[in-house]
Amino acid sequence: METMKSFIKRNGIEGTFEPISTRPDGLMRESARHYKVTLRIQDGALSPKPMTLYFSQGELCDAPTVEDVLSCIQSDTTNESTFEEWCSDFGYDTDSRQALATFNACVDQERKAERFLGASYRILLHNVEPL
Repeated sequence: METMKSFIKRNGIEGTFEPISTRPDGLMRESARHYKVTLRIQDGALSPKPMTLYFSQGELCDAPTVEDVLSCIQSDTTNESTFEEWCSDFGYDTDSRQALATFNACVDQERKAERFLGASYRILLHNVEPL
């Protein structure tokens, strides 16, 4: 298993964090700290397009890091499960619009992460120690 720090360094991933007042997708509590995050690969012209996503954390947490964001992507994966399976795994009600919105956001985030990281996405999911 590889550490998250090693994975980030080996892949040349860096990020910028823009504080925002609320998330445009309406997810997460208003009391949380919200950020628009842009992840990039450091190899200049050869790098893929950046990945932009929204990231939220408790108001008492320190400023987020690339490690925090990738760890969240790693833990939020749906592992290609159905909505019903995902609800069962994470304790959501299948009759909840909020749960469906959260599930759809996770699926969208997975697709973005897979495009951004390419083959390294599967390594992140299966061969990197979670934080």
